[in-house]
Amino acid sequence: MPVAPAGRWVDGDVHVHSTGGSNDTDSSSFPADLAAVARTRGLDFLILTDHSNATGGLGFGDDVENHPNVGPEFPYRDTVAALSVPGEFVMLDGNEISPIESLTTIGRPRGHVGCLPKPGDPFRDAGTSFAFIDRPPGAIPGGDGVKSCHSIGGFAVINHPFTFATWTAYDWTSFEYDAIEVWNGGLEFDAWDLKGMQAWWCDRALGRTVAPIGASDCHRAHLDPPGTLTDPALGVARTLVFVPELSAEGVTAGIAAGRTVAHDWVGRLEVWAGLEGTTRAYLPGDRVKAPAGATLRFHLRGHADRAAQVQVLSVGAGECVDHRTDATLGEPEVKPRRDAYALIEQGDFELTLDVAVEPGRDYAVRLWHPLDDDKFQRGLALSNALRVE
Repeated sequence: MPVAPAGRWVDGDVHVHSTGGSNDTDSSSFPADLAAVARTRGLDFLILTDHSNATGGLGFGDDVENHPNVGPEFPYRDTVAALSVPGEFVMLDGNEISPIESLTTIGRPRGHVGCLPKPGDPFRDAGTSFAFIDRPPGAIPGGDGVKSCHSIGGFAVINHPFTFATWTAYDWTSFEYDAIEVWNGGLEFDAWDLKGMQAWWCDRALGRTVAPIGASDCHRAHLDPPGTLTDPALGVARTLVFVPELSAEGVTAGIAAGRTVAHDWVGRLEVWAGLEGTTRAYLPGDRVKAPAGATLRFHLRGHADRAAQVQVLSVGAGECVDHRTDATLGEPEVKPRRDAYALIEQGDFELTLDVAVEPGRDYAVRLWHPLDDDKFQRGLALSNALRVE
């Protein structure tokens, strides 16, 4: 039987704003402040994603909107490298591409795209003057952010795809992104996050190998969890990433491979799986070749802050009615099938769940409580899927 893969799960926040990089933070959220708070909260890595409309314009001394499309977009690359400690803590510099429809009214969604580095430090080659094109208002769709992130070798995440701040929701003008934020800061997992999770399930059902991401969207380093609806605390939503070692290359490679589990600061879920009669271990984001009826055993470990279910859920090809277009901005209709589950009590847990798999389905694991769409929830987690072929 398979043995656990060599490596470890590391915990991080991949959507964080800093003083000096974004124009809507306080004066005590410089990279060093964020790094210090992150380490006290048990985070192994951080990725800064300051707004593309601000990073290049903050040095002019007036409204950044007077200086559109100005670089550099990664001003803290050297600073965060100096704050990293090999084997202990990793900090990286990315960006949040931030087009908008209007500066004077509450416009229709465009979308914020988190652009994270991939292995090999591709943003190093962007140069000190590189700028994402996010203005003039109304001219740049969210899908252009996905394309421009990919153009410089980045990993594109749709941040807060559905949100109460409708002008920052995504416009679905491209489906070529690499990941969806299924948790976005705020108070807890909420109705907008649930819609984002449904969008992720729909993408998997439609054949896209999209990863789930949890991230805080923190703008103020020293707020205690959970923060507030508009000011989430650092690390209140997080992403576990499986890495061979804690390093910049390890973190970026793990994210790029989709070896992710989205969760919050009180729930935790680690996942790997093995096929009966074989020796290979599989991680979230992997593809599994197996005949119909083969047993896939999920090895699960984590923490629940109260009684909960650990569920193996799956979707098959085409099991989504997708209403997401730039015209309708609708929500997808998808209902994952529950293939196995276990009830767990409050505290740490470790267990296995067996599933007789079907080729053509995607299988993911979820730590879950009974959920009402209009109530805030905590203590949840969702792994990326394994695709059975």
